[in-house]
Amino acid sequence: MNISKAVFWNETNQKVRWIVMSRHNGDPNFIYVGEMTEPEFDLLIEVLFELFDDIDISLELFMIYFSRIRKFCDEIKELTENL
Repeated sequence: MNISKAVFWNETNQKVRWIVMSRHNGDPNFIYVGEMTEPEFDLLIEVLFELFDDIDISLELFMIYFSRIRKFCDEIKELTENL
């Protein structure tokens, strides 16, 4: 079973964190985006790297792709659970 962890995005430094919520130090530069499992997070990072490489990503754009990957993964889970 995959465990979900919190995803935080820092638009200024273009950094992402995937951590247990209790370990978040309250850094105001890191904005909470949502929860993901490790495979979902890995997929998100791969997609962002392929699309943007060295181009800066806004918080809004990061959240759009986060939501799209979450939806895609949820649809895959639903398909496999109903086999």
